Amino acid sequence: MHKSITILAICLSFCFVIANPYEGFEDIIDAFDKDGYSIAKVAKYKNGRGALAFHRTAVNYETKKPKRLFYLEGSAYEMGYLMALLAHEDVEITCSKFIDGVLTDFLNGDVGTGNRRNALLEIVKSFVSEGVKNVRPDVPKEYIEEMEGLVAGCKEMNPGTEVSVNKLLMVNVGFDCILSRFYTLDFSNIWGIKPEEINGPVMCNDFSVFGDATVDRKHYFGRDFMFPTGNILEYQLGMTIYNPTDGRIPLIAVNSPGMVGSITTMNAYGVGMAVDNLAGNNCNPERVGINSIMMLRHVSHRAKSAKQAVDIMVDVPRGVSWLYFIADGTNDKAVVVEAGMTTEKLDFPAFANQDFMWAGMLPNQDFLELHENQKHRKGLTFRWNDYKYPEAFMKYNADMFAYFGKKEHKNIWGTRGYINKDYKEKNCPLYYFFPPQREDKDDVLIMTNFSIVPSMRLCGMNPWTISVYKKRYDDMQWRYDELNVQILDAYGKIDEAKAIEIVDYLAPYHKFPNYYEKIKSSPDGHSKIIKGAVSLCNMTDRVIHTHVGYYADGWIKATLDNYLKK
Repeated sequence: MHKSITILAICLSFCFVIANPYEGFEDIIDAFDKDGYSIAKVAKYKNGRGALAFHRTAVNYETKKPKRLFYLEGSAYEMGYLMALLAHEDVEITCSKFIDGVLTDFLNGDVGTGNRRNALLEIVKSFVSEGVKNVRPDVPKEYIEEMEGLVAGCKEMNPGTEVSVNKLLMVNVGFDCILSRFYTLDFSNIWGIKPEEINGPVMCNDFSVFGDATVDRKHYFGRDFMFPTGNILEYQLGMTIYNPTDGRIPLIAVNSPGMVGSITTMNAYGVGMAVDNLAGNNCNPERVGINSIMMLRHVSHRAKSAKQAVDIMVDVPRGVSWLYFIADGTNDKAVVVEAGMTTEKLDFPAFANQDFMWAGMLPNQDFLELHENQKHRKGLTFRWNDYKYPEAFMKYNADMFAYFGKKEHKNIWGTRGYINKDYKEKNCPLYYFFPPQREDKDDVLIMTNFSIVPSMRLCGMNPWTISVYKKRYDDMQWRYDELNVQILDAYGKIDEAKAIEIVDYLAPYHKFPNYYEKIKSSPDGHSKIIKGAVSLCNMTDRVIHTHVGYYADGWIKATLDNYLKK
């Protein structure tokens, strides 16, 4: 009799588990539901929980697969392990096809085929493989542990997996290893690489508006991150909610399985971050350190304000020039961090074209000390939302425009001015000028892919760096000028819908339908891929809206607070 009862109890228990696979995930399922997702898969590992949900309406235009949202809770190792249990095949793709695809994207498409292209690709791969060895000691232990968890989880799901910590490091710091070399070394003297053979990715836009700029006085942070996708990210990118149990601050990250870093973050204290490319010569390829997507993840797990985020960044070892945008929805602050290698002393004029320096066409150190209103902190300069541009530097612009045969249009330097009247005009004297900060309101801050702080601007005026990016400068300046005018036109009337429209201003269905005409199209030719992600963060309510995949795809959102309720 007792034996029969025991068997019955086991059967009932087993049936109950089968009938209720999501027991213990009710809170997460409810949060998914409110954001328009349906639960697809759950996993538990030790004290951690992981869940994957599919969006009910937004799908990839090409594959028709639904957009995804991941939830990870636990220690660093547990969160990595759980991600692998939920999406090990995607992690494996990221560690193979994505790495190869992105490395190829760093070479221009018109570079020859065969031996020449293969030789250049091997050189680029060597930058990554050697750089990763040097970076690993600087990576905070929790991210190494998360990568170790990813590897272990992938091995559980596929004993023959080729995922490794080294490959995950290549995914997460490989960009930095490549760019630290591209920005600083004259390859023509070393490997015979020509500047025109390098494809430098610089197509990002960011802004923060709040206070009087918004109709509801909420804080909106928009960012448009365009970067090589390796023909993979348009299918892989989505969002992940990280809820660590080790005391770090929970956050939402725009990333893909295997990408431990993030291209956009928003944390539970209303601090959002983004990273954009900045071509500067102030890099240290011998100690690349923590930058870009890993910097975002690291700082966002710790910063309760924009000020604290800045303080954390100062003490992080860095070796690559990047731009970072930090938005603080709790304190209504925003700051652009113009970053280079970590250093106690930075001789800004030493990076610039020395012929122009000797000719007096660029400011020397004495001029900087007299007129620059920013002091670098270990290689960082800061442009807060109340920053006032030191206009004394603009006296150098007339000579540079004349030297390069460019035009100073009427009102070219005004708050609504354009250096290029449209995105096809080529009116910038390369990078050899000092663009003013257009925004003159303390509740608006804008960033594209160039420095505005004059001293940091000099770091990008190196002849080699400019030879690599000479075809990009007009575009990055035009994007900044156009974004500024669109924000000014909407000033005081910006709500969430308008902020989404502004951050999406280059999409084919808006004002500039042909801007992305050279971007890869869908197989049927009806839509363009999004080379990265477009996101709008409502920092006041901690809601993020993101557009990934194709421009024909629907947007997805996540409301962070809903996932943190117990």
